[in-house]
Amino acid sequence: MRQNAHIHTLETSICNQILQIISYKLIIYIYLAGNRLKCASNCSRNSGLATTSSL
Repeated sequence: MRQNAHIHTLETSICNQILQIISYKLIIYIYLAGNRLKCASNCSRNSGLATTSSL
């Protein structure tokens, strides 16, 4: 009976670890995606300035 409870707590901790890893990866992904969008808008603005100045 005690061993069964131990297995259950082990499964719960593994499940919690997996959830933490997934949420951590999601946060990083969202952060990187946000940075990429910011960079893309900056780059398009910069290239727009570059093309107008070269003309």
